[in-house]
Amino acid sequence: MEKINKAFMFSGLDEKEKQIVVDAMEERTCYKNEVVIQEGDQGDVLYIIDSGTLKCTKNINESE
Repeated sequence: MEKINKAFMFSGLDEKEKQIVVDAMEERTCYKNEVVIQEGDQGDVLYIIDSGTLKCTKNINESE
């Protein structure tokens, strides 16, 4: 719930509504060098990073 409370997109929700969001979440563990999402994937998932970092890149003319 701590991450939800810090996220601007959930700031308009009351505590009960935030809990509904949290209850609908599914935990996923990702590993080093794993591609989590890439351009062209269907945008039907919202990721909230609890710990660690993600590297975000954009390929332009076949260069990262």
